Amino acid sequence: MDLYAGTLNAINARNWERAEHLASELLRIDPDPRDHMLLAMIHSGQGQADPAFAELAIAIEQGAADPGSADWPDMLASDPIWDPIRRDARFAALIAKATALRWKPDPLRFDLSSPDQPARFRFSPPNNLYLTRLRRLHKLDELVQSTTSDLDRVKRICHWVHAQAGDRGWRRGLPPDPVGLLEAASKGTSFRCVEYATVVAGCLNAIGIPARAVGAMSSDVETRRINAGHVFAEAWLPDAKRWVFVDAEEDVVATAVDGTPLNAVEFRQALASPKPPIDYRPALSMCMFHFQMDLDQRYPLDARQRGDIMLAPLGASAPTKFQREPSPPPRRFTHRPADLYAAPILER
Repeated sequence: MDLYAGTLNAINARNWERAEHLASELLRIDPDPRDHMLLAMIHSGQGQADPAFAELAIAIEQGAADPGSADWPDMLASDPIWDPIRRDARFAALIAKATALRWKPDPLRFDLSSPDQPARFRFSPPNNLYLTRLRRLHKLDELVQSTTSDLDRVKRICHWVHAQAGDRGWRRGLPPDPVGLLEAASKGTSFRCVEYATVVAGCLNAIGIPARAVGAMSSDVETRRINAGHVFAEAWLPDAKRWVFVDAEEDVVATAVDGTPLNAVEFRQALASPKPPIDYRPALSMCMFHFQMDLDQRYPLDARQRGDIMLAPLGASAPTKFQREPSPPPRRFTHRPADLYAAPILER
């Protein structure tokens, strides 16, 4: 992962010699189609058409059908690094091939029975001192004042959080809580998915909509080198009595074509339909195989007790590694979505 990130940083800095050295080293010690894509980017950035097309063809042939490479057609169409070779007829042909081979999600199979006792998630009420501070600091009540439904409130908060992160790059050591993260964003710091999920869940809880961050992982999370996970949120809509998927990084609140709110599992199944209701990045839907969340969602964060639950499709087991690194197993593991989707209980 460090080599891969270092290669991307070198490409962004247009340090071609270092980027090519790192990408070649990656290809030597841990071969992956993405390494060929990196080399193609490096050659394209330098205007070296023939080697760029040679590496690009290898990458697409070996990796375009892989879920983690599902965003390649979009990246090829939009990233300016391809501008030096974009007018070459070979480029359009390779985009067409990558599009034809693009991975698409299949429906997942779960235990659809009803539990005798679903998991009990603990949430703080909006008059909690931490949530009150968060709400007042950012005038969240005013933000949602004109909305007419809980779904509209969620959409308004999601869109607002999506717009808060800065553009100065993510840095290590960010605060773990919504108030601290929003302060960092006000100074220009950008967020990863986990920060977006943390902030949007906190802001929704602050306006009286129970919400939780959800960690999602791919089916091959144990062996995939990079991009095996994503983090989003789910929110309980009191007026609809349903959970809804919320991804503030992508500014997506999931609904069916008829407007029915969809929870994370329902949304993942909808993405596998012939006509998905929302355009969502395939590389993110690929991560939606294991769903993990904490049972204690109270504020402040240091008031929480450790304990999590993981949902996975029938036949899957709880992973013991994340991107090849050891990872502790969940406290509770289930194949039954209904274990996760009971109405929340507010605690003081």
